Amino acid sequence: MIITAAALLIAWAGLSASPLSGQETAPPEAVAVRVWDGDRFVSDLKLDDFELVEDGRPQSLQAMYLVRKNAIERREGGPDFQPDVSRKFFFMFQMFEYSPKLAVAVQYFFDQVFQPGDSLEVQTPMHVYRLTPQALAQASKDVVAKDMIDKVKKDVTAGNSLYRRLLGELKRCIRALEGTQSMAQIGEEGGDETTGFPSELILSWYRDSLIKMESLRAVDEKRILAFAQTLQQREGQKFVYFVYQREFRPEISPSLLQTAVANTPDQPQVIAYVQELFELYSRNVSLDPDRVQKAFADAGINFNFLFMNRNAETFSGIVMREQSEDVYKALSRIAGNSGGTIDSSPNPASSIIKALNGSESYYLLYYYPASQAGDDAFKKIEVKIKGKTYRVVSRQGRY
Repeated sequence: MIITAAALLIAWAGLSASPLSGQETAPPEAVAVRVWDGDRFVSDLKLDDFELVEDGRPQSLQAMYLVRKNAIERREGGPDFQPDVSRKFFFMFQMFEYSPKLAVAVQYFFDQVFQPGDSLEVQTPMHVYRLTPQALAQASKDVVAKDMIDKVKKDVTAGNSLYRRLLGELKRCIRALEGTQSMAQIGEEGGDETTGFPSELILSWYRDSLIKMESLRAVDEKRILAFAQTLQQREGQKFVYFVYQREFRPEISPSLLQTAVANTPDQPQVIAYVQELFELYSRNVSLDPDRVQKAFADAGINFNFLFMNRNAETFSGIVMREQSEDVYKALSRIAGNSGGTIDSSPNPASSIIKALNGSESYYLLYYYPASQAGDDAFKKIEVKIKGKTYRVVSRQGRY
């Protein structure tokens, strides 16, 4: 569901911790931390205000950097670790209906967020587009923004055409199974008259279309982990904004399935198809959230999950079933454990702008882990502010 083929956009081209009994100490770790007092980012904290605990063990913080956008505003402590605060932005759109509100968010991004030195990658249901800092030297921000909006709209619309075709096929099968309409009468393009076709064949068509639709939204764990590993190798600060549109699936009602089975007692294949459909209906996301969230946290990725809510369409005789819960839970956990934003709104512009503003400022804390180099176990990280009840957001751990 996430990674697709590649293309191009525009040019589109203090004191350190002591060694542990002669063992080699681990290299310094950096943790991005955001501290909130309500909706206000707390920008006046000092190094001594922070407490960082790794796997229950307090760590000796060596340095603190206050970063705004892609510039260091204030530094405290030592030595100077000279962090790379250049920004790598990744926008990912998993949606099947284009919203004009996306244009508002894209224009805001280029007007208020994107700075010289930043890079951008956009993933749509059809392509991946990359914008390098050099590309902006060839075109204004307004031109780049318009080109990006056009490409996202075109790709979402193209992806939507396949989704809508499969959706239409599922609805046709249900209506044909009901006997209320023939396959050709449902209003889809092409197709032969199918009145009188046996339930076994209609259920087979429905199953095949359902499997194809599921493949459009399949969460491929290997690809997600590969994406996290790729980003881990990149220098600078990584920000991912994943826009996921709420999905519904047309299902055959239980009563209709029971009728189909009752009307074909001498056809065991019908019963087999019905059992297979129930298995498909109860499909869970093929993703281990724990493994994936640890990979994103370890890579220092600020992952923001933006759920685009919408109401289900209504069709006579068809049950439109919500099919986003599994993905929502999995991706929300990834965002929560990477220190990112989780937001749900029918307006993608408000969610994207909220996430962009929320990730703009942060503290970078450096410490030498009090653990042996080469220890591959995942270590939980917790950051607190001494004597305060501020909301503190950071990645939840590292390997």
